[in-house]
Amino acid sequence: MSKEVLTELYNRQAKIIYRYLLRHGEIFDDDKLNMAIKKGKKKSTRKTVLISLLVVVAAFIVIFVANAAITFKLSNAMFDYNQSRIKLTVPNGYISKSADSMGFLVGRGDFTVTRNIGNKPVVLENRVSLFGRMNLSHLSEILILRRHRLE
Repeated sequence: MSKEVLTELYNRQAKIIYRYLLRHGEIFDDDKLNMAIKKGKKKSTRKTVLISLLVVVAAFIVIFVANAAITFKLSNAMFDYNQSRIKLTVPNGYISKSADSMGFLVGRGDFTVTRNIGNKPVVLENRVSLFGRMNLSHLSEILILRRHRLE
């Protein structure tokens, strides 16, 4: 068979298929085409929103866990520092009560210094210590000034 004969045969088959599709309404049906496009857009939008939400939630969980681990480590280090400092400066002194408030890479520890006199514990004072990765020297001065003004 020659090239012209094959081309003619291919064109005839294409015309037959085209006529069949036109008769049965499966091609150039604007309503069906528009509905399929809208359905595809909605599905794509839902998929994008769902993936975005999953990524945001996963990132939030990772950041939360990392912040908690870092802040707990800093809190324990500051507690050990305060405990050793009290043992050096206050005879028979220790930390009897401690509470920590934690934020994003920063925190505040409230603790009570107690001393044993005889067999009885005597509360000497309540102290505040700040810890974290950010520069808190100015913040500590502000908190101490506010605390004294309130008392």
